[in-house]
Amino acid sequence: MNHLSILVAALGGLSAAVSQLPAQSWTQTTAPSTNWSCVASSADGSKLVAAVNGGLIYTSTNSGAAWAATSAPTTNWSGIASSADGAKLVAMCPFALFTSSDFGSDWAVALDSTPQEFGPPFSAVVSSSDGTLLTALTDGLLVSTDSGMAWTWAVPNLPVGIVLNCVACSANGTKVALGEQVLGGPPPAKVIEFLTDTGTNLVSDNFMGRAVPDGFAHWVALASSADGTKVSGLLNYPSPSDCPGQLWYTWDSGLTSMTNCLPARTWAALACSADGTTLAAVGAGDAIYISTNPGATWTPTAVPTGNWSSVTSCADGTKLVAVVDGGGIYTRQFAPMPALNITPSGNDVVISWVVPAMNFVLQQNSDIATINWTDVTAPPVLNLASLQNQVTVPAPAGRMFYRLISR
Repeated sequence: MNHLSILVAALGGLSAAVSQLPAQSWTQTTAPSTNWSCVASSADGSKLVAAVNGGLIYTSTNSGAAWAATSAPTTNWSGIASSADGAKLVAMCPFALFTSSDFGSDWAVALDSTPQEFGPPFSAVVSSSDGTLLTALTDGLLVSTDSGMAWTWAVPNLPVGIVLNCVACSANGTKVALGEQVLGGPPPAKVIEFLTDTGTNLVSDNFMGRAVPDGFAHWVALASSADGTKVSGLLNYPSPSDCPGQLWYTWDSGLTSMTNCLPARTWAALACSADGTTLAAVGAGDAIYISTNPGATWTPTAVPTGNWSSVTSCADGTKLVAVVDGGGIYTRQFAPMPALNITPSGNDVVISWVVPAMNFVLQQNSDIATINWTDVTAPPVLNLASLQNQVTVPAPAGRMFYRLISR
């Protein structure tokens, strides 16, 4: 048993981390070496899906230890997204979207278009945590509220010269951040936040990003926290430049933001944890950069040189998966340190924590000085809006301490 745990008093706010598991380096999985283009993960990181540009779609049900080809057709896959449990998937190729509702075993065409009908090819697709609300980019914003059965134009007819090339959404799918690439120079690239009520009715279309210094820079990737308030954007600048790449970060839905420069590299993809604090950026070169503060400082992690094309994170940010165009699939495991939150709810208290990348059990003890810890029998329920496990228990008459322990 690994005794990684967090302690809290039921209403007293006491917390203490007891021990920590060692972090791991990047490890190549058994996936074949090929032209991987995109990868997505379930909330706990156990179920993975990755696609090949000019090949098949593969899935793993054991955190990447083994991979199996699915029945999806061979085509130029360029984007993929997963529900929190890994059951519902949506995959994108230039002029079609495919969906699966059984962990990738069977696939169906969700939207089959032609260049004449939709204009530019699909450039990005994202999914809500329950897999029902899907958002796809072409020359506008397409939304489905029924897992891809039907689609509606949420934002059609973009101005000439505007191309939407990346998207991120909140866990419930209703808060969407879009990255624009403005062709031909100024006005500069920006991020737009769209708020929707059901995914079909547009409520507002306020600009949430600030103008970037170079009008020829363009967004290449976006990542959002579960609540949609913390959004990170990755920009590429033409060379030579004082700032070849830039990370843009907002913590209040775009009202305020910060930026910093990244090393000279052609950046390709970005991922973040459910709370928006752990970020991972990949691109061409010999390093994957990780930030835990978020985006203020970056740490390179040693990986083989290659064209890193995509990266995904589990909900707590401790398990990352990255793929190489012309190489393999790699995973990295951090030491999980889930923090417990506690909220009064009538005569009960709700104890919650972000879905971890390891199995944790909630325990209780009325006397922290003893070792009389017992498992809480109430099973955790996944809150799809926050990607947190929640356990509701009666409010104790006296003091009660709770902890998470890994098994």
